[in-house]
Amino acid sequence: MKLIPLGEAHLPDLARWLNDLPGMRGWDVSWVRRKTLADPDYDPVLTLTAKVRGEPVGFVVAAVHVHENRGWIKALLVRPDWQRQGVGTHLLRAIEDRMAQLGVSQVTFGWAPLNYFTPGVDVRLTAANAFLECQGYSTERVSRINMEVQLEGQDFDTVQMERRLSAKGITIRRAEPADAEGTRQLAEGQGFVTWRDECDHASQNDPISMFVAKQDGRVCGFAVHSITGPGEFGPMLTAPTLRGQGIGTLLLRRCLADLKWLSYRHAEIIWVGPISFYARAVGARVGRAFWEWKKALEQPGQVLMSEYSGD
Repeated sequence: MKLIPLGEAHLPDLARWLNDLPGMRGWDVSWVRRKTLADPDYDPVLTLTAKVRGEPVGFVVAAVHVHENRGWIKALLVRPDWQRQGVGTHLLRAIEDRMAQLGVSQVTFGWAPLNYFTPGVDVRLTAANAFLECQGYSTERVSRINMEVQLEGQDFDTVQMERRLSAKGITIRRAEPADAEGTRQLAEGQGFVTWRDECDHASQNDPISMFVAKQDGRVCGFAVHSITGPGEFGPMLTAPTLRGQGIGTLLLRRCLADLKWLSYRHAEIIWVGPISFYARAVGARVGRAFWEWKKALEQPGQVLMSEYSGD
């Protein structure tokens, strides 16, 4: 077995394996590239392919924030016919060793700021959760919840809602490049620094996958889609002084209408806060749930391996 940096040629296999997981839909090569090779945190030392006789049998995607002494493992996948043969253990130990040498003292498994695949490890993946427990990881079993929305057959018309808000001086429209600073200020002002970055990413999509609410020329709300993954909604934020007026509902419906126009049949609301709001606003239902796993790294490895050989 050899461990080599993930390359462009490996992306189709990684995409196919991701789509085989419960609840993962529409992960094509372009999406996988965004999360790996095109990620600003991409490091070839921490994004590996395990090969046997030239065939990929496993992948691990990780990142390190050195200034925080923290490491993040976004994904670890093993080809089904090679599971329970030590591939996952080899990949995990190699990544932990490399992280330790970079000064990492704590590893988080299942997500990573900013460019993650999922909010954690799907609680339904029994083998994956048992594997992490056996590898010394722990979880507080606090679930991060996604919700699902059926787009087919739904009418997301917002004309009357927009007229009502317009009478109050609030307009809703697709974001423009000039709105970037306003969305950053709103996100930062409410303490959501990573949401600021996600809005920046939405502004890079074509068309821009963000809608904004504006009052007196200032951004007072925003909602984005197609940032965390295909057919996925979030984050969304409304200025505290304007909550309760339907701005969030309108922004949500505009985003879902956009996803429907893009031919998605379902949408997934990521890392939901108020479950009751989404259930009431668009009939969303609780879907996937995720746990975050953590492990302390007590000592660095002795050798930074460019290639790992195992049984």
